[in-house]
Amino acid sequence: MSSITLDIPSFRAQFVAFSDVTKFPDIMVQSWFDAATSYVSDVITPCIKIGTQTLMLNLMTAHLLAIVNGINNGSPLQAIVSAAEGTVNVGYVPPPVKNGWQWWLSSSPYGQQLWALLQAQSVGGFLVGSRRVRNGIRQTNGGFLGW
Repeated sequence: MSSITLDIPSFRAQFVAFSDVTKFPDIMVQSWFDAATSYVSDVITPCIKIGTQTLMLNLMTAHLLAIVNGINNGSPLQAIVSAAEGTVNVGYVPPPVKNGWQWWLSSSPYGQQLWALLQAQSVGGFLVGSRRVRNGIRQTNGGFLGW
């Protein structure tokens, strides 16, 4: 099986926030791309166009880099609703999500874009395998329709 590999110059051109080579060295970008493959498969499948799958992997890599960068800078990746200076009060708005996966993805603009792309790609469900649709329809006798 062939897999998608990271094209670092293309990634840096697509996500200019990570174009600083000293702040985001190639080895760091590559290691977070490798981590991104734990969330988004890098194995090329006929279900998703290779360009779309590459974009999903790059978005997940950018999402992970944004989270790490936010942690390293001491700034949260959440929307701040209110802030005070006297006794240091900060109010965050929780994103409108249904589960922890959606909340985590919504913590960066790259994750939000990935979330939208994943939703668009899975609207009708994923086709697993390469069988024709009619072969997946069960008849009343328990057999499957064939061509």
